[in-house]
Amino acid sequence: MKLIYISPLRYPSDKAGSLFSLKSCEAFADEGVETELWIPTRRNALSDKDPNEYSGVRNNFKIRKFPAIDLVGFFPGAFYILSYSFALSVFFYALFLKFKNLLDPYFFYSHEQFAILLLALLTPKTAYEMHDFPGESVFFEALFMKIGKVVSTNKWKSEALMKRFEIAQEKIITVRNAVDLKEFSSQLLITEARKKLNLNPDLYLIGYVGALRTMGMEKGISVMIDSLPLFPKKYKAYIIGGSKKDIWYYEEYASRIGVRDQVIFSGNVPHAEVEIHMKACDCL
Repeated sequence: MKLIYISPLRYPSDKAGSLFSLKSCEAFADEGVETELWIPTRRNALSDKDPNEYSGVRNNFKIRKFPAIDLVGFFPGAFYILSYSFALSVFFYALFLKFKNLLDPYFFYSHEQFAILLLALLTPKTAYEMHDFPGESVFFEALFMKIGKVVSTNKWKSEALMKRFEIAQEKIITVRNAVDLKEFSSQLLITEARKKLNLNPDLYLIGYVGALRTMGMEKGISVMIDSLPLFPKKYKAYIIGGSKKDIWYYEEYASRIGVRDQVIFSGNVPHAEVEIHMKACDCL
């Protein structure tokens, strides 16, 4: 079997979704499955970086790029154009394989709905990795009818799928989101981490790791900053990650409520260095 993981995201990227896909491919390959990650050709400020090396992922699977129309960032809805054009590229390549009688060993796996639905028209060897629970629509009814398997990330969604879309239980696989604990298992002391990062050892650091906003939506950073007046001055919010635009926004926010000196921003951190920043915190 050759497992094909299909994703329309950028690679490499500072976003968690891309790392999630890379780590998934690494794990599939570790199980002895020949694995390929199929991605679109996209504009990328990190295009000079190797996706696996940048994300700290072993190079035990192949990455294949497909043509796509990438206008993301120019106007609302551009991601749909990217997804649809990428899905069509993948579909026509799979159709070519089918005509050549080469499709049989392939198993297609994706979190991208449109691509995996098109592929399900060609082969039953398909799995849709569902993260967000879908609303009722003809599209999802068609997807769940044609797809070979649905991978759900928790038990609640699995049960809701059976109830709302009348999907057979044997068609659903529940696999919870996880973490590779080996990446966070060093015995680095807090004093050593602070020294490496040039952070004051006398501070009490309350850490946050991740994007600061997702698609413009709050992730709780403003609440974290709002709480700082309740703490002594030695208590600092140590915010690890975030785009320059979002950091600027929260710097201004902290200044307006008079706690700018109690917030430390690290900026985006390569995945391989995240553990050091976490180890430097008293609380996460």
